[in-house]
Amino acid sequence: MKIRGPIFSRVLLWTLILATAGVPVGWAGWVVVAEPRTLLAGVWDARMMGLFGWTTVYSLLAAIGAVALGFPIAVAMGRSTSLASRALWAVVPLPLLLPSMVTGYGWQQVLAVLGLHPMPQSPADIARCVAILAIWLFPISAIAIAMSLRRIDASLLEQSTLDGVLFRTILRRSVAPATVSVAVGVVLAMQEFAIFEPTGISVMATEIRMIFETGTLSSSQNPIASLVGGVGVASASDLPGRAALALAAGVPVIALTTLLTLVALVLLKRARLDESIELTPPATRLRAGHAWTFVAWTIVLVAIATPMLAMLLSLDRGFRPAGIVVELWPQLWWSVVIASATGVIGVILACLASVAPPRYTIALALASFLLGGQFTAIALLQIFSTSDLGVQILDWNIPVVLAHVSRFAWIALLAGASLHGGAWRAYRDMAGVDGASGVQVLRDVIIGMGWPVLLLAGLLMFSLSLVEVPATALLVPPSLIPLMLSWVHTQQYGPMMEASLMLCGIVLVLGWSAIVCVVLMKKRLAAESQRRRGAEND
Repeated sequence: MKIRGPIFSRVLLWTLILATAGVPVGWAGWVVVAEPRTLLAGVWDARMMGLFGWTTVYSLLAAIGAVALGFPIAVAMGRSTSLASRALWAVVPLPLLLPSMVTGYGWQQVLAVLGLHPMPQSPADIARCVAILAIWLFPISAIAIAMSLRRIDASLLEQSTLDGVLFRTILRRSVAPATVSVAVGVVLAMQEFAIFEPTGISVMATEIRMIFETGTLSSSQNPIASLVGGVGVASASDLPGRAALALAAGVPVIALTTLLTLVALVLLKRARLDESIELTPPATRLRAGHAWTFVAWTIVLVAIATPMLAMLLSLDRGFRPAGIVVELWPQLWWSVVIASATGVIGVILACLASVAPPRYTIALALASFLLGGQFTAIALLQIFSTSDLGVQILDWNIPVVLAHVSRFAWIALLAGASLHGGAWRAYRDMAGVDGASGVQVLRDVIIGMGWPVLLLAGLLMFSLSLVEVPATALLVPPSLIPLMLSWVHTQQYGPMMEASLMLCGIVLVLGWSAIVCVVLMKKRLAAESQRRRGAEND
């Protein structure tokens, strides 16, 4: 049993990862081999080079802005133990669980309430997009820096206080996680088009989509607008050529993404974290003052509550949650079905990864995520469009689930990998000493004690697939996101605001459910540790 279990788990894990994350990565490799001339010739000219440069600048500014917004929040979260600062951990991650277009639309309503209407595609309009991206991305830097600050050894803080360089020490300790946050922010911002598309701002992501769906770059005759996607694109006779051209256009983005990822990994590896990482409360004089917590909550409330309040105030009729659910039930139903299938597969992947260490599968899953949702959708559309059966499968929305699993499988794999280290390793060893078989370890330790970790992975994949935009926009399932994108382009403000508010409510519930899983996991580990110590003392 101890031999067959891991072998079966590895085979099943690799099968699922190759069928999901392996598809876009394999497709990209195949295009490189089969279409070298297309990739070399591509669509690159002076305009594309300039577009890549400006897109990089926009993304870098958004990532730096996110760090600036996140730093005071990180200080409050990382160096304070007050109830108000602890509550930030339950609120700060929420913007990341919202689709970027909802964040953008909410802030568009804020500007409308203030009477500000930037000219489309003007510097002010671009600045609006960059600022919205920074607001969407700030939780990454806030959480990364806060976790680093919480791991500073108390003796180092004591010595820094005596030397009068406490704040300088905190700044120095924040450099590495801040740099990693900038790298991650640039990667995510480079893949973004839903913020820029409504007003016709051209960036790399919008042009990649234009090339794939229309065969040419955007222009006055081919403006950026709501496109067809789905089966409508899959039936095109020149689809392989379009896909290869889209990949050729995206090669610099992929190269920059790879470089930034390597930089982030090197920084994480070289970051010298203190050996003692017990989250013991710091001495009172070493804690962040109430002013940091006040500033942090001000930023969070402005970032989260202001756009929601603006949408509520802009409604022509009162907010009717029950009525909205009834009106949007078909799209909501499909959104939940697709997200549920993704979440279930996520739990399965996490469980398999907790049995068989996911060393290379995590690398493949991260490669698929970094490739981006658009290329994942392009790969699936090209593959399934080659036969009548494949086109029918597209109509069954199976590729949408595959795309979401491909995008977010790394979350489940990391969750499963976490059950191999730390206290979990000790519990596994104890179970092995007691004569437990592989199945018993899975039942009693991994599932019996670690079910909050497995459930957390499923919840996160459910939440992210519910609001995924790049892949969903091209695959066009009968769910909420494509409908909301069409409303943005047709300027149907009322339905868009109602759907956005409903989605915000769903995300709040899902986000707090994930936090409950984290709390339960900590409590179960603490209770088990106490029980073990009691048994040893007896």
